[in-house]
Order: sequence, then C-alpha cells, then structure tokens
Amino acid sequence: MVTFLLCSAFALGAPAGSNSDSSKPNDAETKQSKRLAAEIDRDISAALKREAIAKSLKERGKSVEQLCSLHYEITSDERFTTLDQMQSLRAKIWGRLVKVKADLKRQLAKEGQPQLDDAQAEAAQYASSNLAGAMGLADFATGGPSSYFGRGGASQTDYNAQQLIELIQRTISPDFWDVAGGPGTIFYYPQLHVLVIRATSEIHDDIGGTVGALRE
Repeated sequence: MVTFLLCSAFALGAPAGSNSDSSKPNDAETKQSKRLAAEIDRDISAALKREAIAKSLKERGKSVEQLCSLHYEITSDERFTTLDQMQSLRAKIWGRLVKVKADLKRQLAKEGQPQLDDAQAEAAQYASSNLAGAMGLADFATGGPSSYFGRGGASQTDYNAQQLIELIQRTISPDFWDVAGGPGTIFYYPQLHVLVIRATSEIHDDIGGTVGALRE
C-alpha cells in the first residue's frame, strides 16, 4: 500500500477580498503577514540546500514539504500575478521538484523496493507520502489536475473535493475502498486542501488518469 497526497492547495490562489469597509481589518492583517520576496527567497535557498544534502528519505521528505509550503505562500499571494520576482521564486521550487521526481524514478528503477524493518518502513512511508505530494505539485503548479479543486471559494473547494472522492470510489475499483469494506482510504483535510489517498500503485495510476481527465 502506498500513501499519496494530492496537494490541491498549491494551485489555489487566496480568495479575492471584499472592497467593503468591513474587509479593512482583514486587509490590514494580510498586509502585516506579507513577507518580502527576499525573505521568501532566503527560505527557499535554505530548503533547497537541505534537500540537496539530505541523507535519508525522511530528511528529504521534510525538505520537500517545506518547499511545498513556500510554493503555496507564493502562489496564494496577490503579488504573484504581477511581480516577476515572485514568479521566478516559484520557478526555482518547481525546477527542484521536477529533479527530485526524476531522481526517485531512477532510484526505484535501479534498486526496486528495499526490504525495511518496522522503524525504517515508517520513516520511508512518511517521507514518500510527502514526496508523492510534492511530485503532484510539479503538475498542479502549472495548471494541472488540481485546478479542479479551485473553482470557487473555500466552500466550493470542499464540495469539489468531496465530489472527486465519490467519483474515485464509484469508478476506480469500487470494492477496494473502505466504504465498500476494502483496505483503501481517501481523506480530505480542508485546512490544508489536501487529499490523502492510501492505495496500491496501480490504483494511484488510475486515479492520476481520472484527475487528469477532469481538466479537459
């Protein structure tokens, strides 16, 4: 069984603010929370360095998770659409994630699935789940399947996610999912806009095709 994350939030911009007077406190809070692009750049550089020198899957997974968080910070900032520097920062993250994905594919093809003890298996599962989510980000950040989640505000996003879960459970190996008594599970975490899917590699491939078709 493999755990996979669909990091839908990374492709979603922040909801547009209201122009009414009642929105001013929120606008002020937003301005205070904004960071300079140079500060974000420093954090990206640090995360890239940590990923490059990581000596375990768990360390690498944590670094990629940090890059994902920074990516969301960039793309949910209204400056992203108008400031070239913000777009360049996003490109730095995207490029590294593509490289990580290629590295992992080569490693898997060369070594196959290693035999791990319980502690190693737990660490590897944690890391691979984060890396799997990051790999999806490489597609989602460029207008990939997760754009399906972003049609409308937060409530619409939650509704779309639930629709997608039900679609997957109905159309992809229906007997496999826990709702039908099987081992597979799908959970949606609205605070993070993340789908966590636990299934076999073959079913993950089928899900990728289904989600990809939704953008057509």
